[in-house]
Amino acid sequence: MTRSLTALLFAGLLALGAVRDTEAAQFLIDTIGDSITSGYPYYWPIEGNGCTPPCGGYQPKLQSLLLAAGKDVLVRNYGVRGASTADGVARIDALLDATTPQFVLIMEGTNDLLFLSPNTVYRNIAYMVDATLARGEVPVLGTIPPDSYNAVQNLNKPIVETNVLLRQLARDRGIGLADHYAALVGNWSNLTYEGLHPNLAGYEVMARTWFTPVHDRINAMTSLPWLMLLLD
Repeated sequence: MTRSLTALLFAGLLALGAVRDTEAAQFLIDTIGDSITSGYPYYWPIEGNGCTPPCGGYQPKLQSLLLAAGKDVLVRNYGVRGASTADGVARIDALLDATTPQFVLIMEGTNDLLFLSPNTVYRNIAYMVDATLARGEVPVLGTIPPDSYNAVQNLNKPIVETNVLLRQLARDRGIGLADHYAALVGNWSNLTYEGLHPNLAGYEVMARTWFTPVHDRINAMTSLPWLMLLLD
C-alpha cells in the first residue's frame, strides 16, 4: 500500500469516526490540506515518536481549546498526505457537499512550491475559499508554515512570497486568517519534526493560532441573531 493511499484511508477513517458525533455538535469544522493538516507523523504510531493517536496534529488541541471556551464544536480532519492545491481544487466541492460543515479551515501549498509559482498556488487556494463562501460556509485561511527541510531548493523563499498573497486574499475576502508562518518561524528549529512538518509542540502552536480567528467567527455567528433582534 502506498503512503498516499494509506493517508487517504486514514483520513476516511477519521471522517467516519467523526460522523457518529455529528448531531451532537452545534458547529462542524472541517480542516482541509496536506500532510501538515493530516498531522504527520503523529496520525498513527511510529516507533520512537512518543505518541499514540489521536494526540498528533492540531485538530484535537483546537477542539479542546474551543470546547474549553464554551463552543460546541467537532473538528474533523480531511488532510491528505502529499496533496497539492490542485488536489484541493479537485476535491473540495464534493467534500463539502458530503460533509456540510459550518467552518472550513484551509491550509495547503507546501507540496506545490517546489514546482509551481506562488501565483498558481494563490489561484488554487482562492478557488477553495470562494467555493466555501458560495455555500454559505465560513472559510478560515492558514498561511504556509516555514520550511528548513528543502534548504537546497530554498523553499522558504516561495513560501514567504505565497504567504504575502494569502494574507491579501484573506483581507480581500474579509475572512479569518491564522498566520502559522509568523507564529512558528521565530522558533522553528524547536517546533519542527524534521524541518518540514511541525512536532507536537509545533502542532500545539498551530492549534492556538487557529483558535482566535475560529473563536471570533463562532462568536460573530452566534451573536448575529441577537443583533438582528436589536435592529428590528
